[in-house]
Amino acid sequence: MNNAELERAIEFLLEGQATLEQRIEQTNAQIQQTDAQIQQTNAQLQQTDAQLQRTDVQLQQTDAQIQRTDQQLAELGRQLELYAETQSEFIEIATHSIEAPTNLQTRADARLNILIGVVERHITQGPGQQG
Repeated sequence: MNNAELERAIEFLLEGQATLEQRIEQTNAQIQQTDAQIQQTNAQLQQTDAQLQRTDVQLQQTDAQIQRTDQQLAELGRQLELYAETQSEFIEIATHSIEAPTNLQTRADARLNILIGVVERHITQGPGQQG
C-alpha cells in the first residue's frame, strides 16, 4: 500500500469516525428528548393519579350522601304513613262526633214528639180522659 492509498484509507476511516460520532450525538439527543418526554408523561400520570384519587374521594362522599338521603326518604315515608293513619283516625273520630249528636237529636225529637202527642191529647180530651 502506497502513501496515497494509505491517506485515502485514513481519510475514509476518519470520515466514517466523524459520521459515527455525528450519529452518536444524534442518538444521544434523541435519548435526551425521549427522557424528557418520559418525565413529562410521568408527571402527567402523577397528575392523573392524583385526580383519580380526588375523584374516588368525591365518589365515596357522594355514596355516603346518597345513603343518608335514602335513610331520610325512608324516615319521611314512615312519618307520612303515620300521618296518614293519624288523619284517618281523626276523620273517623270527627265523623263519629258529627253522627253522635245527630243520633241524639233524632232520639230527642222522637221523645219530644211523644210528649207533644201526650200534651195534645191532654188538651183536646181533657184531664183524666183516656183516648
